[in-house]
Amino acid sequence: MIFSRTLLKRHSVLPGFDLALGLALLYTSLIVLIPLSAAFLKTFTLTWQQFLEATLFSLAQAVHLVQKNCAPIRRGGMNEGRNAGFD
Repeated sequence: MIFSRTLLKRHSVLPGFDLALGLALLYTSLIVLIPLSAAFLKTFTLTWQQFLEATLFSLAQAVHLVQKNCAPIRRGGMNEGRNAGFD
């Protein structure tokens, strides 16, 4: 009986993979999932006005800022030469 158990024991191609996977999931949950869930739960304490200000209005400001800063790059920047900015 003992001999047959040793023959049927599962041998891993990657030794230590179970431990590495477990640690990776632990670190991922500690670094990413817990703060993300805290940010999600924080939205339940806000009023609708505060929620809209925190999401939509700041998003609109960020979009405007990106468009304003990227427009000169799209037009060729300050140098209108062929290799503008890469001399």
